[in-house]
Amino acid sequence: MISAYLDEFKTMEGIYKAANKLSLKRIPLRNINEKNIYFLKEKEIEEIKEALRKNKIRISMIDIDVAHDIYSPIDVVKISNLAKAFGCRNVVIRMPKFFDFEAEKKQISIVYNDLITSFRKEKMDLNFHVDYEIESAYIAAILKEFKHLQFVYNPGECYSNDKSITTYYRLLRNNISNAIVFDIDKDKKPTLIGYGKALVLDIIDKLNNDKFKGDLYYDSNLGDYVRYKNEETQEGFFKRLFSRKKRKSHQMIDEKLRVDENEEVDFIPLLKSQLKLLSKYQKS
Repeated sequence: MISAYLDEFKTMEGIYKAANKLSLKRIPLRNINEKNIYFLKEKEIEEIKEALRKNKIRISMIDIDVAHDIYSPIDVVKISNLAKAFGCRNVVIRMPKFFDFEAEKKQISIVYNDLITSFRKEKMDLNFHVDYEIESAYIAAILKEFKHLQFVYNPGECYSNDKSITTYYRLLRNNISNAIVFDIDKDKKPTLIGYGKALVLDIIDKLNNDKFKGDLYYDSNLGDYVRYKNEETQEGFFKRLFSRKKRKSHQMIDEKLRVDENEEVDFIPLLKSQLKLLSKYQKS
């Protein structure tokens, strides 16, 4: 399945309207009103459940994008209640931070074992965002002990952290449950898929060759481009005059989309075009 994060639309109403326009029946859920779902109150959860039900949209993955470390573990029961509320077993969390791998090996092992056991007890599928700040050797050591850990691979994040996309792919290839993609240029600025340095299409080819069975999620980073583009169009010459430096980073996107510098851009068709491109590359 190919789907997309729709955080850019902020409210639940905006999210389900976007999902309907994009013909997405299953979406990941991460942030509402710029707040991670981990921090939602019970009333908010009930309102979201009702909106999803009315609009016939299912949640494919809940993304708990919350920092935690080996001394302050994340609340598994709280996540389980969220998963049950949204009818979703698939959960992705960050890797727990550590401070000194060699000195903390025992504690790291205990924390991963507890997480695996707790999520299994709650009947949830546990996945980890790859922490690209961690040296690959440490991730390899964790995998050696916990061979069946599942990871969500993100080549754009890998490039952002100055790590080798192919090295991390080779390391994780047998443990990739889902993939999240976006593209960035050599200066780490957002760009269209296939025109940056994140090797997105190459990675999809590798996933296809490795008979990848997971879901592919587009996590669009083009919201600022769209907002700036439309504000610039509305405010005209003087905004352009004093914003040439920022404008320059958007010129390539304009050229690839074949839009004039004074033309507004609608985010939904832009998203649709990127999802269409991904669907051409990912084998069903």
